[in-house]
Amino acid sequence: MATPHVAGTVALLKAIHPKWSPAALKSAIMTTAKTQDNENHRITNLFDKPAAPFSTGSGLVNPVAAANPGLIYDAGPVDYSLFLCSLGYGDTEVEIVTGEINFCSRQKRIPSPSDLNYPSVSVGNLIKTKTITRTVTNVGKAVSVYKVTVEAPKGVKVTITPSTLSFNKMQQTKSFKIQLQRTLSVDGASPESYVFGSFTWSDGVHKVRSPIVVGHSQ
Repeated sequence: MATPHVAGTVALLKAIHPKWSPAALKSAIMTTAKTQDNENHRITNLFDKPAAPFSTGSGLVNPVAAANPGLIYDAGPVDYSLFLCSLGYGDTEVEIVTGEINFCSRQKRIPSPSDLNYPSVSVGNLIKTKTITRTVTNVGKAVSVYKVTVEAPKGVKVTITPSTLSFNKMQQTKSFKIQLQRTLSVDGASPESYVFGSFTWSDGVHKVRSPIVVGHSQ
């Protein structure tokens, strides 16, 4: 039942915000999703244990909150083409998907896959330290100040710089960096071991939450 609920939510959001991109619509849905069920209990998995993002994604869709998310993580066709290049796809494969000729070979720099401006953060295998960049667009109040709070994954130190974002107009963008530093020893990690956390930007009205997934496989 997830598909029709999300599709209906997208249709509603598109009616309210006809100029928003698909990435913006997805961001609004993800960052405003609930992490508790309709009885205000922690969402659980099939084994009645607290569910992680691999089971729930960002959480339960909240259409009312998604209509007014405060901030969005936007991305366009070029961002996704660069993402394909970063995954190791060549010019031929990217041309099949996008129609762009010799796209990857024309780029001076291919960003890390983790730098796609997505409403969540994922690092498959954190060895030491990794820094990731994200950019948000203000779609809430013109004048607003957002502060970040972090729920760090086990064995990971998370530092977000700056920790406060100030906006003075609509559609203004601000970038920030997320530094993930591994504090878990190699001996303490098991094969294919993942840990989960999140970070949330809030202006006192909106809560813009993004899951963090980190692999500790080595």
